[in-house]
Amino acid sequence: MHRTLSSSRRERLPPALHDDVRGVTSCRAMTKLLLWSILFVLCWPVALLALVVYPLLWLIGLPLRALGSTVRAGVELVLALALFPILLPARLLRRV
Repeated sequence: MHRTLSSSRRERLPPALHDDVRGVTSCRAMTKLLLWSILFVLCWPVALLALVVYPLLWLIGLPLRALGSTVRAGVELVLALALFPILLPARLLRRV
């Protein structure tokens, strides 16, 4: 008998442990491979150029993703500190 996880329990799990992640990931990979194969047949120089340029763009994007994560964490911290006096009574009442 297969049990499904409640939504709160599912949110605490890492994404790799969700039921449908592997299927979606493999479907996306197959779609990318199919599209690249079609591009390779139609215009192989562009396909090879894309094969070289994509990893370079990914490397350039890494610091930008790290910066975005840092800014998001800072904004969440400021919001948490600003909302703390408002949410404190609710947190105290929830524990009672």
